[in-house]
Amino acid sequence: MRDSAFISSVIVLSSLVSFVFLSPAYSSGNVVTLTQTDTSSNPAIGHTANIHQSGSQLDFDAIQTGYSDTINSYQFGNRHEIVVDQSGENNASRNDQVGGILNKSTISQTGNRNLVVTQQGRRATSLGAAQVTGDTNHISVTQVGNDNAASATQNGTSSRNNRTVIQQQGNSSDAIINQNNAALSDATIHQSLGSNNLAAITQQGSSNSGGGIAQRGSDNQHSILQLGNEHTAEIDITGGSNFRGASSITPQAITQLGQLHNSQINVSGNVNASESYQQGTRNFSVQTITGNKNTSIAYQLGIRNVLNGTLSGQYNSFKSIQVGSDNEVVAVISGTQNTVATLQIGDQNSLDLNIQGSSNQFSVDQDGNNLSLVQDVTGNDNIVELLQRGDVSTANISVNGNSNRAVLTQDSAGGTTNIASISQTGSNNLSEMIQVGGGNNLASISQNGNRNQAMVSTDGSDNDITINQLGDDHAISIIRTGSGNFISISQQ
Repeated sequence: MRDSAFISSVIVLSSLVSFVFLSPAYSSGNVVTLTQTDTSSNPAIGHTANIHQSGSQLDFDAIQTGYSDTINSYQFGNRHEIVVDQSGENNASRNDQVGGILNKSTISQTGNRNLVVTQQGRRATSLGAAQVTGDTNHISVTQVGNDNAASATQNGTSSRNNRTVIQQQGNSSDAIINQNNAALSDATIHQSLGSNNLAAITQQGSSNSGGGIAQRGSDNQHSILQLGNEHTAEIDITGGSNFRGASSITPQAITQLGQLHNSQINVSGNVNASESYQQGTRNFSVQTITGNKNTSIAYQLGIRNVLNGTLSGQYNSFKSIQVGSDNEVVAVISGTQNTVATLQIGDQNSLDLNIQGSSNQFSVDQDGNNLSLVQDVTGNDNIVELLQRGDVSTANISVNGNSNRAVLTQDSAGGTTNIASISQTGSNNLSEMIQVGGGNNLASISQNGNRNQAMVSTDGSDNDITINQLGDDHAISIIRTGSGNFISISQQ
């Protein structure tokens, strides 16, 4: 039951109202209801409401209609709720819920140039940082209009189950969420039907948390920074000319430091740019790009990381860089005149590419030992350039189509037993294979079609070369350096 000893309903029409609810044992179950309305657009006439509540299970409900109105609310304790609804322009809502658990803040603003600042969790005091845990706190912000700003912060020491959602509809709006020292928490930003919006999420010192950004429009910026372990991050972009780097801390769309992270970037539209960065072990990244003239870059530093990329459209660019061991890239490319570049540095890395389309360019560089490469190409006029540096590496390339070019170089630097295989089906195809250093390497080229060309260059001893050509007007060129090499040629 609400405590009847305190004011339960207040209606104010003047420009300033302040309430302070305090007692030695703290208050419980109080409700403050505030309604302010004006019709003047003069910023000097705006209303201001200051509300201070301490105790538990305290509610504050406010409705403001007008221009240049301000609400400053402060709640200390547990199980509080703040609900603010503002309509008009140049309004501000600043809400502070300090300490405790199960606090909830819901802010709605309609109009232009409005501001929301909401904080939950521990605070610094005159005696130093208050060691207060803020668990299961919720923040919800909705803004409709242009030039709005929303900032939400949730702090705690070993906090859990905090949630923040910011929804903005309009142009030139900013949304920033900070969650510190919170596990099993979520942060979400939705920005729709607008342009020149900024969305940034930072989650640090925690684990098992999720961050998500969805933007619909053009010329928007986005970024998610996560520090800790077992985080999940997802960015969904629809529109044109959207780009990464909304935060001054990180230029990437998604940055994750730690282990067992999952990140996903989905881009649909034209001339968008996105980038992910993961540092640690056993991280997983997915990038899906649909449209034209989009740019996507993925970095993974550490071991046992996995990257999945899907690229569809025209004039798109996909670049991946992995530094470490036991890393894996799986990419599916479809469309025309796309550019793909992949760099892997470390041992036991693997790459699997599936390419469908025409006039695409692909560059692969693997540096390390026990490397694995599988590439399937279907289409016309594709250019594939592959480089493996290290020992005991394997490359298998399959090309189906016309006028494709595949160039494979394996440099064992004095080691042994690299295996290379190129298979081409079609006409006017070119296969070039270069194996440098060491011995006991295996090279195999199979061409089925018309006017194919096969060129093989080996350097070392006891290498095995096999060339099979089925069709018309074949050409073979072999350059061999060393002794004890075996060559087998079949032409039909």
